[in-house]
Amino acid sequence: MVTTSVQPPSAPAASAPEGLQLSGQLDMHYFLTEGLEGIDHHMYKDIRSFKTAVDTYYKALRSAKSDEHLTPYLIFSPVTAKQLERIDHERNLHHKKLRILYLNKPQVLIVKMTISPFHDMVVWEFLMVIWEKIIAMGLTNDIITMGRTTYEGEESAKEADASLRPLRTRPDLYDWPTLVIECGGYETPRRLAADGRWWLHSSSGAVKVVLLLFISTKAKTIRIEQCELDRVENP
Repeated sequence: MVTTSVQPPSAPAASAPEGLQLSGQLDMHYFLTEGLEGIDHHMYKDIRSFKTAVDTYYKALRSAKSDEHLTPYLIFSPVTAKQLERIDHERNLHHKKLRILYLNKPQVLIVKMTISPFHDMVVWEFLMVIWEKIIAMGLTNDIITMGRTTYEGEESAKEADASLRPLRTRPDLYDWPTLVIECGGYETPRRLAADGRWWLHSSSGAVKVVLLLFISTKAKTIRIEQCELDRVENP
């Protein structure tokens, strides 16, 4: 396992945990561009055009040759909050393998396709390993799995591949998880690392650890990176 420390912004926030320096401002341009170079932006018209674009690209990904390097992402804009609700309804019914990152101010929706069955298999097998440790520690009544719940930051919203939340210290349904798992096989490591950064900064330090699972079906390997905020002295 490789541990990656993410440097927090220099301006401290009043709500940040002791020992962490965080900023309430996030660079949305970073999350819109990092690891997404060369991806076409689709103009969002209605739910029908959205479904057509997703289904067409999904077929292209499934039929791509091994030497083709297609990204699993589609970008749509402008997407209003109301339109996002309609998209979420469609995803829950027919497109459950889509993951989303929504940027509020530019009204941009970044869609990630988890087309490989290895994606879900790796996430849930790894989660079961963690859960076995939780059972061994007698904490099954204290920790809950939150699945792919969507969490809202100040300027954006995102869902994880899997997450865990302590019940006693975070009893509210929409409290941030402390552990998040993000998995990828087709996207670049830079993009997956950007996903990890989103959780750490958007939660203002509430998410303590993000585990990044890099799948290579060609090499038959899984690489695990652990991302967490650097702890620095509070001036």
